[in-house]
Amino acid sequence: MSRPRIGSRSSHVGAATLSLALFVAAPAAARAQGAGNGFLLGTPVGSLTIRGGYDHANAGSDIFNDPQTIGQLTLKKSDFSSPSAMADIGVRISDRFDFILGTAYAGMRKQSEYRDFAEGADNKPIVQSTTFQRVPITGSLRMYLTPRGRSVGRFAWIPSKVAPYVGGGGGFMWYRFRQSGDFVDFTSPDRNSMRIFTTTYESSNWTAEGHAFAGLDYTITPRLALTGETRYTFGRAPLSSSFAGFHRIDLSGIATTAGLAVRF
Repeated sequence: MSRPRIGSRSSHVGAATLSLALFVAAPAAARAQGAGNGFLLGTPVGSLTIRGGYDHANAGSDIFNDPQTIGQLTLKKSDFSSPSAMADIGVRISDRFDFILGTAYAGMRKQSEYRDFAEGADNKPIVQSTTFQRVPITGSLRMYLTPRGRSVGRFAWIPSKVAPYVGGGGGFMWYRFRQSGDFVDFTSPDRNSMRIFTTTYESSNWTAEGHAFAGLDYTITPRLALTGETRYTFGRAPLSSSFAGFHRIDLSGIATTAGLAVRF
């Protein structure tokens, strides 16, 4: 009589148990993936975010109201607002905090003419072009108001579906304010003999800036999230000699943007 092959029986029992476990776990895993509850192998160490939107410029300083620079032209304060683009890299500090390095661009260029003055007997408009650009380079601290994910076991990390955040920081902003074209010389005492001349006025410089923001991440896959943010930026800068006599230019504004965040 042959002796029973105990090792073989154990192998069969183990294989059967494993098959049963996979059979039970597969539907649950499928449901988790279908519900957007997938996971990453390990907690993300950072993120790359790209957003686009609209930046509403305050345009609150005297340069935006002066009759000789803006007030006489077919320009409005709203013309200095513009589409904007932002990009930042976040480095995870803790479960709730990230350090953010970021940059952005907002810029407009608008053609205009004098409202009350024309040139020559044929009343040709006196035209010019105005450009206003802002480029901040910033560092920020971002704080999540709720957990942005949870660890399961030693390796799996499951992101939260929705993760709101707030933050703030500071940095430096480069700006350019430029007007080019034909202008009226208002120094003439006779309105009918005012000189028209062609020139370019320009000022560009770096200045300090501060900002605060609030936003929301919405997970669409474990590695990818939709993100929306509203940010207020404060900054003022001196003007060049082209605009002698004016106070510091107002660079402040509020931007609303949306885009994608990639976790890594």
